[in-house]
Amino acid sequence: MRDTEMNIAELIYREARHLPEGNAREVLEFVEFLKFKSAPGPLGAGAKVDQARRKADLLKCFSRFQIDMTGFRFDREDANVRR
Repeated sequence: MRDTEMNIAELIYREARHLPEGNAREVLEFVEFLKFKSAPGPLGAGAKVDQARRKADLLKCFSRFQIDMTGFRFDREDANVRR
């Protein structure tokens, strides 16, 4: 099958299937983000439930990037030291 005969989803699949697992997950998370971003705004009670579910899904997705910064103090001099 030539590139011109493939649709976008097939092209994405073809490129992503050779990525390491972590990178493939990142692609999937980005696709989910785009779906969330393009979803219609709140239209009623059902949409609020769906919006809450999407928010919970996103918080779960990004929870692995959260760290406790309690007590952290930024030191500009230390940050600029070349090691």
